[in-house]
Amino acid sequence: MSAAVKHISHNRDNRKILLVGDVGRAFSDVNALTGARSEICADMGQAIDTTADNSFAVIAVVMSGISAGLSSGLKALRDNCDSKIVLLAQMYEEPIAIQLVGSTNNGTNLADDYFICPLGADGFYESVMADRGPSVAGPAPSATVDTTTETRIRHLERLATEDDLTSLKNRRYIWEFSRQIIEYARKENGRVTLLVFDIDDFKRYNDVYGHCTGDEILKQAAVLMRRCCRSHDVVGRIGGDEFAVIFWDDPQRK
Repeated sequence: MSAAVKHISHNRDNRKILLVGDVGRAFSDVNALTGARSEICADMGQAIDTTADNSFAVIAVVMSGISAGLSSGLKALRDNCDSKIVLLAQMYEEPIAIQLVGSTNNGTNLADDYFICPLGADGFYESVMADRGPSVAGPAPSATVDTTTETRIRHLERLATEDDLTSLKNRRYIWEFSRQIIEYARKENGRVTLLVFDIDDFKRYNDVYGHCTGDEILKQAAVLMRRCCRSHDVVGRIGGDEFAVIFWDDPQRK
């Protein structure tokens, strides 16, 4: 059986994505997922059975709702096929996603990458397929094109969530993360603390020493804030010299 599975999974020309879980939690345009380019499995068990008989370019797993047994499910998918596996995570699930991408099963990562939801179907498809590189029979130049596309997409993702000057999370990210984590905390009886503050007399520093010095102060302040917070806490710049930190229950300590 294992030999047959490996033979099926080596079909590199396959351009189809297997989506696992509640896709409504991951995509803003769920209706765009229908068609020849994707197939949906409601749960991990169904996905494991499906990959035993079918080949997919990418397997995308919606983390929300599959927290129990997620690691074992990913191991089973790895054993079934050699498809690229990506995780679709809510903002508050990012620490777990990072850990799973770094975890190994017999020397192989449980997951290859993760994306923060909500996502657009077309942009997601373009990103994950570009990152796979050319098929076995494909022309070599496409590798450069695909890599360039993936780099641009990742750059745009950073622009959408990070502050250019400090590399902290930006106002938009803080707002959306706050909404998600408060909703999550209500369901799970968790705790969330929001700290908002600014730098005293920052305008005077700018006026006396110039904007370049002011920018350097903001960068150094960002470094200090990160050092004072836990790895899963969210630190952001919400405007000017105003910052926000979201402290919340560590998802790994339940």
